Formats: sequence, structure tokens, C-alpha cells
Amino acid sequence: MHKYGAILVRGLPLSSADDFSHFIDSFNYEPMDYTSGMGIRNVVSGNVSTASNELSSVSLEPHNEMAYTRNYPSKILFFAQTPAPKGGEGVIVDVREYAKLLDPEIKQKLQETEIKYIRFLQDRRFGGYTSWQDSFLTNDKEVAIKFMNEHNYDFN
Repeated sequence: MHKYGAILVRGLPLSSADDFSHFIDSFNYEPMDYTSGMGIRNVVSGNVSTASNELSSVSLEPHNEMAYTRNYPSKILFFAQTPAPKGGEGVIVDVREYAKLLDPEIKQKLQETEIKYIRFLQDRRFGGYTSWQDSFLTNDKEVAIKFMNEHNYDFN
């Protein structure tokens, strides 16, 4: 894992999200939910969520999972219950290798510059891509505010 950053396992006797959830639980990893995530996902079973609710025509480019949050996952596992008939690849890249390709001056500037992510999350009733309800997995504004306070988010 430390050398390659990922492990691909095929042929396990898993046929449902419940099977995958039980499989994940056997590792005794500390689960992390998707609270404050940017995409829209649905919980399918236990700690198993959809990877994305995007249309199949949308390409999900390589990214660091929840890197824009103060708490991001140290591990991520994927399971394809129904493989896509066409395409459907889950691209995994080693960001450490990409970092080596950065111009040293740009890398230095990134390390010296503080980055601040700003998101506008409106109420679900106004439409739009992601609401605060979707992002914080609740319809209770006080629960969302409590989460933001506990994780030192600036908000208004």
C-alpha cells in the first residue's frame, strides 16, 4: 500500500451493498461519513454510499477525496455492484507522483500561500446543485451549525 498507494482486488464473493458493508466492517476501520462533502451521494447500506449521483455522461476527474475539508478520509474503498456496460472506470492516481511534476517555484508558492475554500450552499427549496441539507446530510439547520462549529468552519 505504501509503495503503490492502492490495492485492486477482484473476484470477491460480494454481490450487494450489504455484502460490501459487512466486508468493510471486518477491517475495523473508523468509518467516516460524507458530511460537508461537495457532491451529492446517497447512503446505500451501512457505511456504503454511492460514489456520485452524477449523470453517466459526466466524467469524474482524479481528485483528492474531500481535500477541501478539515477532516478527510485516510482510506477509500470502491465496489461495483453493477459494472457499467461501457466506460465506468474509476481512475486512481498517485498524487505524490503528480506533485513531483510541479514546477518548484509553483510548489513553493503553494506551500507558502494559505488556501481558503468558499462555498455557497443555499436551501434545497431554491434548487441549485448542492444545498446545505445535501452537504450536511440533515434538514435541521441547528445540526449543520453544530457540525460547522465543531469542525471550526467559518460561516454566516
